[in-house]
Amino acid sequence: MIRPTALRNEKYHISLDSFGDVNEFIWHQGMVGPVRIPEGLVEPYYDALCCLAREMNHSPYRLSRRMKVGEVLTFNNRRVLHERSKYTSNGGERHLQGTYVGIDEFKSTVQYLALKYDKGYTVKRVYNGLDL
Repeated sequence: MIRPTALRNEKYHISLDSFGDVNEFIWHQGMVGPVRIPEGLVEPYYDALCCLAREMNHSPYRLSRRMKVGEVLTFNNRRVLHERSKYTSNGGERHLQGTYVGIDEFKSTVQYLALKYDKGYTVKRVYNGLDL
C-alpha cells in the first residue's frame, strides 16, 4: 500500500563546525522542496545550485566503480558526496543493502579492537574531520 508522504528538509546544505570549517554537505535531489529564502535570493540560489551540479559532475575527484558480487563499500555519509548510477541488469539481480552506524559507536568499537589486539595506538580522525 502506498501511503501519502510530506517530506520536508529543514537542514542547510552546508554546515560549519565551531572553527568555521565545512563539516557537512547535504544534498539529496529527492529531498529538495520549496526553498525558504527571501524572494531576491531565489534566482541566485538556483544559479549557484546549477554551478554546484556542474562542478560535482565534472570533478577530477569523481570516482566511478562497478562493484563485484560480495564487495562492500564503507564511508562516512557526512564526509563523502556519493550517488548510485543507473543499473542495467544484463540478466542478473541487484541487491543493495544500506546501514547506518553512529559515529561514537563506531569510534568506540575501533578503539576497543585496537586495544584488544594490542595495536598500541589511539584511534583518531573518526569524527567529521577533527582529531578528538
